[in-house]
Amino acid sequence: MDKDITAIERATQEWMARFRAADVPGSAKTVTDDVVLDPPNQPTVVGKQAFEAWTRGLFDMITVDEATATVDEVRVAGDWGVSRGRWHMRGRAGGAPMADTTRYVLIWERRGGSWKIAYDIWNSANPAGGA
Repeated sequence: MDKDITAIERATQEWMARFRAADVPGSAKTVTDDVVLDPPNQPTVVGKQAFEAWTRGLFDMITVDEATATVDEVRVAGDWGVSRGRWHMRGRAGGAPMADTTRYVLIWERRGGSWKIAYDIWNSANPAGGA
């Protein structure tokens, strides 16, 4: 089980590297074909194609200057894993500086020998109306 926890922690950092690089196709490789994404204050995004469109739209609105993830906990049961943690992003939206620290929960599924994100939900840890 330790190797699965390590693999999920490593996959989280690989996903974050792709996010920092605004790599939409690379980010899509980290999710299942039927991924469910629940971004804050937005409709649920279902499926890899919708994930790619949503991610492309995000990068059309913001430029990421820095993004880091911290994995606080991973639990694995068979071909399913759950991780929770925090990530921080700093960048620009329309030229204006922005920053956010979020809390996330990811549900991972082992598919084809590797861990993929099946469900992703997060929310801001910043005070409402701030940051």
